Amino acid sequence: MRRIGRRPFLLSGLALAACGGSVANTPDASTFDAGAPAPPPTPSSPPSFPPSGLDAAPPPPPEECGDKNPSAGLAALTGLAQAEPTLPRLYSFTTKAQADGLRRGDPLFSKTTTDSGHRGYLFDVLEARAKTGDSVASLLAGPRFETGRFAWPFLAGTRVSPERYGDEIVAFTFKPDALFVTVSAQQRAYAFYDARGARVPDATALAAPERLAAFLFMNDSMAVMDSVGNPFSCGGTIDVGLVYREFYLGNLGMIAEWSLGTQAIVDRLAAEVSDLRSLARDLDCSKGALGPSCVTVLRKWMRVGTTRADKLIASMAFATPFGRSGLRPADLTRLADDLDKLRFLPSPLVVTP
Repeated sequence: MRRIGRRPFLLSGLALAACGGSVANTPDASTFDAGAPAPPPTPSSPPSFPPSGLDAAPPPPPEECGDKNPSAGLAALTGLAQAEPTLPRLYSFTTKAQADGLRRGDPLFSKTTTDSGHRGYLFDVLEARAKTGDSVASLLAGPRFETGRFAWPFLAGTRVSPERYGDEIVAFTFKPDALFVTVSAQQRAYAFYDARGARVPDATALAAPERLAAFLFMNDSMAVMDSVGNPFSCGGTIDVGLVYREFYLGNLGMIAEWSLGTQAIVDRLAAEVSDLRSLARDLDCSKGALGPSCVTVLRKWMRVGTTRADKLIASMAFATPFGRSGLRPADLTRLADDLDKLRFLPSPLVVTP
């Protein structure tokens, strides 16, 4: 049985998770220690490694939801294109026990694997490549980045998973000279960027590995295996699968600040809840749903569109929440309700490493 970094789930899983149901409470391979922001920067170059086949003419997609208020914007769920390796702030869900430990002075990055002993599919990919002589993979999978934590720029983006990473939120910002690398599961191309989203020559980045702050990993494989070995093809309607994106933070030296329990995190929750509720009110899904085509979702992930629905899709860490029948307003409302329950009275811990 092969286990990789995320477990599959159906749209019904989203409904259960968003309502507070317990689908899976064990730590996932994507959460070492268990386990946005202003509008994204304008990238200086197009996506570096679009999944093969996505630029071919796709079959006509099913009709999707219409927006009854298309001029309305989104304050928080602005989307992330693959060539935009970071936003001003990333977030990681963690458990209360771990948050309490951080408040007592526990190290931010302390684990190299989950409790099950697995580093996650990102490192499966990198370690396999390193064995073939891939020097970049050897660096990224090596001891320099051995301990870390996974994160995402949008709280709603990972909350759609039926696995619970915890209800506490850690926020991160990066130093101005931080560098970021994009990693694709499907293609061996790597691309390096600075904190403004500008492309950095490979030689420049590799000469200063101490500046590498985070990896943006996209499991864009067109055929992947889920946690129990069921095949999934990305070529048609999503049934179950593991198409997802995530940031891996493995360099404490490039983190400018991390925080728990702040008013800024409460405000972030409120902004995402507001986006979800306003979009749920304004969508007309009488003739279709959001994102029923896997290829459509991947296209919108790679190049953020202009509509609110496009930006919502591009804010998700998972393609899987769109399910066989797509995502509908009621699902957005359940997700908003779930995030709303996470609001707290501020008790700030702000740390500058």
